[in-house]
Amino acid sequence: MVGMLLIAALLAACGGDSSDRGDHRVYFVGYVYDGASGARLAKTSLTKIGISYGDKPIKVDIQDDGRFISRDPLPTWQDYTVSVDANGYRTFVSYNTGIDVPASLAMTDGIAQASTTQTLDFAAYLFPVSLRSPAMTLTVAIPDLLTGVPTSSNIVGTMRLRPQSLPALQVGGGQPFGSPISRVWFNDEDLLTQTVVKTFTNGAVIVDEGELVYGVTYEVAIFDVAGYQPFTASTGLAAGSVTSRTFTLVRDLQDPLAIVVNDAATCVPPAGNETSYSGKVTLTFNAPIEVFGATAREDFDNGLSITVPSPPTSGTYYCPLKSSSSLDASQQERGSKIEVSGASLSFSFNPSVGLATTYFGSPCIAPPSITTITYGGASLLTIQPVGDPSRRRLLSDMLFERHFSTPVTCPMRSTF
Repeated sequence: MVGMLLIAALLAACGGDSSDRGDHRVYFVGYVYDGASGARLAKTSLTKIGISYGDKPIKVDIQDDGRFISRDPLPTWQDYTVSVDANGYRTFVSYNTGIDVPASLAMTDGIAQASTTQTLDFAAYLFPVSLRSPAMTLTVAIPDLLTGVPTSSNIVGTMRLRPQSLPALQVGGGQPFGSPISRVWFNDEDLLTQTVVKTFTNGAVIVDEGELVYGVTYEVAIFDVAGYQPFTASTGLAAGSVTSRTFTLVRDLQDPLAIVVNDAATCVPPAGNETSYSGKVTLTFNAPIEVFGATAREDFDNGLSITVPSPPTSGTYYCPLKSSSSLDASQQERGSKIEVSGASLSFSFNPSVGLATTYFGSPCIAPPSITTITYGGASLLTIQPVGDPSRRRLLSDMLFERHFSTPVTCPMRSTF
């Protein structure tokens, strides 16, 4: 008996009609406001106010003072859409979840037996199309690989500006006391249809006046920049508050440059009278490489040495290596050669170039064989991935970490 009295009281409080049980209706009333000035829009400014759910439109009347009243009911729990057209204002479309029955009734088991009518007061805020965001110049930079100073030269990629919040001027946009009306329809068009995508060269992104929605905060994402990680700014870009900003990218994560193969153990030294470059040692790296330094090849040549067997008879002299005193860095007078091919670095020696023709002023002969070639200058070389000085390394360090002997010898005599 007490339960029946409670349901009857709830029906009376919610406008229930006992002859139409289980029917729950929602009606809307309210005003449309200028989002910038806060002024109420009159009927003459409003072209249309539409409310619909599914494919069903709801009849809406607009009174002379601009007050709107829905004449058809919206059933509870039906998601619905509100659209407002007004002269001189941005398109307004609001997508909303369904409205529940009154909370007091939802706590009972009498929903199916009850009938409710709710009339809810809503406000919509429209922003003038004349309220335009200023032009912006956005810059994408990368740290210079040598100095670390940000540079934008030759940077090519894509920037996406995606709305992520309501306009900063939006009344009722989450502030505790932002609106005199407790219920506000928000313009989802400001968030769903205003994503801007820009391609750029030389790191420059130009956003035209009015291209972004005034007051809306945009998420900035930068991608498709070769060699650099996709980037999302930690703070958004508020259209109307910012006219320039620079974003600095971070390089893709890469393994350090390293040696993966060293064939020095299988190297065969040439005969003393060989006329071609041989005694080749090839180091293979985990990336295409280049040798750094204008004097690297001459420094390498100066560090070359060989060992040969002892002459068979007294008074016979094997020709030594030429002096390394040449001042011409382009001439590797001791017969060494450095070759780079992709990820491979090769060292070789030509006895006909590197051996002297006299021994302390006395005639000499080419040794019948060469026991060992020591490419001592290899330890002085600096190697980097092609075009990437940020990963530059000493060859000696890379040999050491792989437990290869330094200096490089042909053949490799020992490891540690």
